[in-house]
Amino acid sequence: MVKEKEPEKIIHIHEDLTSMTNQKTKEEIEYFQCIVTYDILSTLKCGVSN
Repeated sequence: MVKEKEPEKIIHIHEDLTSMTNQKTKEEIEYFQCIVTYDILSTLKCGVSN
């Protein structure tokens, strides 16, 4: 269930990624990056199935 996000929200997600890098595991960060990629490109760029 992927909702369309406003550009401000996507940018905010990137800022959150930067601030939480030292608090999350590599897998969790890659997961969030995958979601951001999906939101921006409307295309799955990683191994997450619908």
